[in-house]
Amino acid sequence: MGIAFVIIFPFGAIVIRFLSRVLPMPTRIHYLSQIFGLLCVFTAMGLGIYLSSGISFIYFRTSHSLPPAIPLTSDQIFGITIISFLAVQLGFGYYHHKRYIQDSPTYRRWFTYVHLWLGRILILCGLANAGCGLKLAFVDNKYVIAWWATCGALALIYALVSVFAWWSGDRKSVEGSGRSSPGEGQGGEAGNYNFVPPRKVE
Repeated sequence: MGIAFVIIFPFGAIVIRFLSRVLPMPTRIHYLSQIFGLLCVFTAMGLGIYLSSGISFIYFRTSHSLPPAIPLTSDQIFGITIISFLAVQLGFGYYHHKRYIQDSPTYRRWFTYVHLWLGRILILCGLANAGCGLKLAFVDNKYVIAWWATCGALALIYALVSVFAWWSGDRKSVEGSGRSSPGEGQGGEAGNYNFVPPRKVE
């Protein structure tokens, strides 16, 4: 699961946000990588449920004083919540892409912003939850701290690059074209959606 939140999901976001003008078919790379990451997460969840069953389930609890009748730890509840919202995120991504093809918008709509920011929040939550999972498995605290520190550094780098890209690229494009806000006409995260609107039928 850690690989999905550290590598796969951020890779898909980087492709559509920063490499859409460089790579061929960035939209396809984006949604295929995100679907693959989602499958990895569901597989990891299944393995977690399997390994947490029976005696092992009781052993891998953060508090051994809790009665067996309490089924889940806070970390597990957090993880299930994240995975549930990943399915919601997938739905928003599909709807955003469908509406972009239909409408060819010149500005970002509310569902695009939801898809954009929900994805970022879920990646951060997934990284944090993976660290909680390490603690649940009784991994030494120094490795848990190293995990969180590495994830925090990666998140900071992504944030700085995003701000720089907006300031140097999108801002110049807006000033040159006379548009009212950054990202308009781009249909979401992508700088170039590589989409040619269909010809209007007379």
